[in-house]
Amino acid sequence: MSAPDTNHGSNGRTPSAPPSDQTADPPISGYDRLDMKKLIGDLRGRPQHELAAIAAYEESHANRNQVMEKLRYLRGPEPIENYDRLSVEEITAALMDGDLELSNRVRVYERRLRSRGPVLEAVARVRLDRHEEVSSRITEVRESRRGDVADWK
Repeated sequence: MSAPDTNHGSNGRTPSAPPSDQTADPPISGYDRLDMKKLIGDLRGRPQHELAAIAAYEESHANRNQVMEKLRYLRGPEPIENYDRLSVEEITAALMDGDLELSNRVRVYERRLRSRGPVLEAVARVRLDRHEEVSSRITEVRESRRGDVADWK
């Protein structure tokens, strides 16, 4: 079975599930024998392309409400294109080059789906750096305005 397309970084859309004729094979070995609670617990941390395959298979087979709800919660756009395929080091480098909005997107995604400590630590460092940069700019603007006001007197 070929993996569904995971390229949904720039348009913000979650890929649709593949047609049901592509879901004949279980996406996980022994899927049909997995206890529902175990399955739901095992969904977190899986990349988006696997979640899409699981959703398609589940919908065309057992279609259990609790499993589908968890899949709907976990599935969504990656914060960076091909994010789930990036190493922690590659994500950290992207964060260092990115803005506060990117670090916010990565933080939300990691907390919801992956929860990798090194990535969340990098997010915290970048967010702190970006907030310090903004605070520094605000201070500069205030000081320059004080100078302007002093010139008026």
